[in-house]
Amino acid sequence: TYDYHEEWRDFVPDSSSFYDTYYSNPAKMYESESFKVSSASIGVYDLDFDNLQLPGFSKLSINEDMLNLGEYEELVSGYVYIPYYYAEYSAPEVGDVRVSYSVLDNNSSGTVFAKTNADSLETYYDADTETSLYRFFDGGRDQALATMHGEFKMMLWIMRLVGFLMMWFGLQAVFRPISTLLDIVPFFGSLSKAAIGGITFLIALLLSVVTILVSMILHNIIALIVSVLIVCGIVAYILKKKGHKTTVVKA
Repeated sequence: TYDYHEEWRDFVPDSSSFYDTYYSNPAKMYESESFKVSSASIGVYDLDFDNLQLPGFSKLSINEDMLNLGEYEELVSGYVYIPYYYAEYSAPEVGDVRVSYSVLDNNSSGTVFAKTNADSLETYYDADTETSLYRFFDGGRDQALATMHGEFKMMLWIMRLVGFLMMWFGLQAVFRPISTLLDIVPFFGSLSKAAIGGITFLIALLLSVVTILVSMILHNIIALIVSVLIVCGIVAYILKKKGHKTTVVKA
């Protein structure tokens, strides 16, 4: 079953692989473009806009006095609607275009993380981690640090999820020959696949949780010290219990 639906997209999907040749996407009339000022500064420092990573832009509020609309073009809900043929915005057709504008306001207040070089700011490189930083944030320094910390935590959990999925798929691949062998009887083959999938899911989840907990302990000095003390306490308790064992000899 093939399902075709229309939606606004920034790029034109390739329709040459569509099963039904009745549906086809025409070439895009206009490409997205970005424009930068020739010079910019923050405080007393000049900025290199070609390399500076900028924050999310805000949508520009436009009106018809700011535009030179064509005969069949119209301004609707902040978009310039350009029909491919003669359609209206209320009933768009494939190939129609709508244009919006997003900007970084002039005189914006923000924070730049970079390396100073005389009266300009340039990209900071960390040779140890082979990473670079040259980025503009809305708001003050604390807000910028909070933003980067939030992005780091999100990426960390994404990598943890990827690790769990790779472990799960790997375990399934190890036991896949069993399902292949049992496929001689379709019922047992399907049942074994479901069972293996469920069991390996639980194993991968358990191993992932243990790995995450160990990693969190090793990267937190307080948690590491507490864990070591707990382990030492348990070992000492076990040894003490063994030392107090008495042997009864019957005469």
